Amino acid sequence: MTTDKAALEVAAARRAEERQKRAEAAARRANNRKLIRNGFLGFVFLVSLFTWWGIQKPQGTIHVGICRSFVELHLRYPETLKITAVENINNAIRLYYTATGPFGEFKSDMMECGFAQNNQTGAIVLDSATLNRNPLPKDDVDRFSRTIPIVVLFKPDLTLPGSTVKSGTEDLQSLWNWD
Repeated sequence: MTTDKAALEVAAARRAEERQKRAEAAARRANNRKLIRNGFLGFVFLVSLFTWWGIQKPQGTIHVGICRSFVELHLRYPETLKITAVENINNAIRLYYTATGPFGEFKSDMMECGFAQNNQTGAIVLDSATLNRNPLPKDDVDRFSRTIPIVVLFKPDLTLPGSTVKSGTEDLQSLWNWD
């Protein structure tokens, strides 16, 4: 009898060990599945993040927004304003833009806004402005400079124009045409 009990106990212990091994193997498989799932979700998240970041329109600094607002104030029809290029030159922003005039003509102009910092308050001020290289009156510039905190508060459009770089196919075609 004692041998039967001992054999049953040994068999029960083996079954318990096998159950424990199966439970550990199942836990490892579940952990591996979690790792694979989390890795896949992380990869999808990163790809989505890079895709989202890649399709965002380029944004300029607040100087671009201030100069753009100044340009809009000098146009009769500011809704027709289209920025074609932006240059950053030392403490100045140069905006090239197109707009429709009062008689329906399509015109292209350039506005250069010079910026400085107020020594007393440390705020940005519009120091000078030129339209097609002709200086604008200083009192207009000073009046607008007082409104810059309001312009910044209402978050002006900082969108930069799209890339002006050619696709490069013209250059490649010229390499093959040696005539």
